[in-house]
Amino acid sequence: MYPPVAALALVSCSWSDPVEQQSKTAMSAAQTSVMIVDAWVAGAAPSSYASATLQAQAEMLVDANRQIQSGVHPGSADRIVSAITKLSTAIRRAAMGIKGGDRLQVSRAQLDVRAGAADLAAGDAAYRTPKP
Repeated sequence: MYPPVAALALVSCSWSDPVEQQSKTAMSAAQTSVMIVDAWVAGAAPSSYASATLQAQAEMLVDANRQIQSGVHPGSADRIVSAITKLSTAIRRAAMGIKGGDRLQVSRAQLDVRAGAADLAAGDAAYRTPKP
């Protein structure tokens, strides 16, 4: 007879912090939005496509914020939530400007999207920094 053998299986888990997941989603949406606006400004993307894509990115950001706010302690991700809110607003302004053919509005929104992406990156870095 063989002695009883106990086996221990370690299963790797792909769990990660929901704030970090949504922050990555938001950064991706910001990068996509910058590329779409750049393409529209260069005349390489039709207005209907650019506007619809930007609206979809803004909605993705609203959903990311909702996910973050429903799963964290108050105050722990404020910088990320604030940056995502600003990004969503700027992306919607860019979409409206494109829809209306307002290059000045699109240009201003484009600057705000880039600034929002930088704010998001800073907020994400601060969130990931170990707390004492």
